[in-house]
Amino acid sequence: MAPVAEEFLFRGILYNRMKKYGTAIVSAILTSLLFGLYSGNLIAGSYGFLISLLVCFVYERTGKYMVAVLTHILANFCAY
Repeated sequence: MAPVAEEFLFRGILYNRMKKYGTAIVSAILTSLLFGLYSGNLIAGSYGFLISLLVCFVYERTGKYMVAVLTHILANFCAY
């Protein structure tokens, strides 16, 4: 459930709201930084930042929220 909640917050709310007032690139970088900070330590934060950029790219290319969620789940599965 964590990837669903995280994607809802970071992609569904923050990314889309920031994208209304700026560019997709700036929105992706800022929400990825916030997601990295949310992780709480340097290693997890770096991983979170990179994965968040990937998920933003996938979300922007497909336009589908569930594809972003599935990408996040797959990334977590591969990391474990």
